Amino acid sequence: METGAGSLGRLYQDVAGITSPGNQYQISGWIKTNNVVGNVVISLEYVGVGGGTPADGHVMEIGGVGGTQDWTFFQSGVFTLQPMPSDAQALWFLLGFNAGVGTAWWDDVSLVSATTTTTVTATSTLTTPTTTTETTTLTSSTTSPTTTTETVTVTLTPTTTTATSTSTATSTVTTTQTVTTTTTASSATSSLLPTSASLVCHPDNVRVGGKTTCTAVVTGSSPATGGTVVFTSSGQGGFGQVNCKNDEDNSLRCAVKYSPGKTGPQTITATYPGDPTHSGSSATFQLNVHAHEDNSVTVLIPRPTLPPLQSDFILSLFVYGTLKRGRLFFTFTGLVVTRPQKPSGEAKSPNRFHRKANGLTGK
Repeated sequence: METGAGSLGRLYQDVAGITSPGNQYQISGWIKTNNVVGNVVISLEYVGVGGGTPADGHVMEIGGVGGTQDWTFFQSGVFTLQPMPSDAQALWFLLGFNAGVGTAWWDDVSLVSATTTTTVTATSTLTTPTTTTETTTLTSSTTSPTTTTETVTVTLTPTTTTATSTSTATSTVTTTQTVTTTTTASSATSSLLPTSASLVCHPDNVRVGGKTTCTAVVTGSSPATGGTVVFTSSGQGGFGQVNCKNDEDNSLRCAVKYSPGKTGPQTITATYPGDPTHSGSSATFQLNVHAHEDNSVTVLIPRPTLPPLQSDFILSLFVYGTLKRGRLFFTFTGLVVTRPQKPSGEAKSPNRFHRKANGLTGK
């Protein structure tokens, strides 16, 4: 079996109809792994609607191996099957990944009833010097729903008139009932419902120490997608608390605030590990992080050559764009305003200019 990121891929059989609470059982099997992140198990669990295991539904689990490992045999101890919890509806004997990623094989996996050993002691007392043959019938009830009957013959020969002889017979009754067995090197594709993930961070250009909000949306088939999303970054920074909710279309929406700690591009990754009915998925977003610096811009306007002015004039400066935050400063240098000389005899008025909201007015 090969599984992707966060998948709960597994094979299982409902054995509730062929087991009995109160009886003793044992599980065993061989496991082989290749590049497994997480672990691989063989387990027996009570499950509810959707395949989820309630808090008191765990029965027995063996294996728990990861990485790359050759065929290894695992066997549990003898355990007594507990009654089915009220919030469970099936008993699954399953092979699977415990939130793992990689490839695994199982072989010769079985769930069997346990072995029972019964010891019976027969005592016979003779009062005559004769040889007596005594037949004792031993009836042993094993842990499986069967009854085994054995006959043991004990011959006693006394050497005195009155003799007492004690004979102990030990009978081992082994009843093996194979409940389920998988085939060699089983391989299967997970039956979980597929999902797809998308991720957006706003703003997508943020300074060091600032904050951006990253939102991941996981969509899948009905029923509603459950669980949470794990956020990671390729660079330095810190994430806040992840908040998740289901939208009206049953998709899962999870948001988190992120504060980068270093300049440069960073890849934000949102990973959905899946739930009991949905497979996992992931998405990435490229975030640009810049330093906390002065981003002012200086614009130089060429000095214009104006013709002689005959009357008052208005010089206007227009700035186009969007100022999200901060202030604009204007500096005017080298502005010379001339006008024709007044006729002789008239007083000359000095050139002067003053600032208005929309530019300069010169006289």
